[in-house]
Amino acid sequence: MLRLDRIVRVHVRQGIRTTVLDEVSLHVAAGELVALRGASGSGKTTLLAVAGLLARPDAGTVRLAGQDTRELSEARLARMRREELGFVFQSGHLLPHLSAVRNVALAVPGPAAAATARAEQALAGLGLHPRRHHLPGLLSGGEAQRVALARALVNRPSLLLADEPTGNLDPATGGVVLDHLRAAAELGCAVLVVTHSDTVAAAADRRLHLAEGRLTEGAR
Repeated sequence: MLRLDRIVRVHVRQGIRTTVLDEVSLHVAAGELVALRGASGSGKTTLLAVAGLLARPDAGTVRLAGQDTRELSEARLARMRREELGFVFQSGHLLPHLSAVRNVALAVPGPAAAATARAEQALAGLGLHPRRHHLPGLLSGGEAQRVALARALVNRPSLLLADEPTGNLDPATGGVVLDHLRAAAELGCAVLVVTHSDTVAAAADRRLHLAEGRLTEGAR
């Protein structure tokens, strides 16, 4: 579903060039949960941005469902992000002035009534139907993260990218989020998770490690 071939990403700050990703290659198949680990600042979030079509690489190829994305317009990339991808971030990134159901419904194209119905269904699947009209500030950290997960899953993405989705959660709530990531993979979604959690890594089908811009496969 996702294939990165020899990805290079360079950051330039105050005239200093830093190679953040150094010919990184990886693939994530449909139905697979892959954990990506590495020290803070190793480039994991940059790799997710490239994989999620949020940042173009300086060299290399990003393929999604076999589609080479190098020559696609920004409008086409935006459409692929909307239709094929789901994102979960550590902080949730919920809009504070919108209820849980409206946060999720924003991700659903089409008429508002249909979007709301799908959003409510997604929240119910994560045990949040009673909290659907609450603003993010009235939700616990675990509830807010499950709302973010519902938003990521509501369009049944082909690829789910998650950046430390359990990092701010207690073990029990983190386990609930992990169960839903695992369930998404079992339904055929390709799931790539950046994590420091040994529990999340142990649940993955494969574990990758990023250090100094280089990617290796293993259990670290």
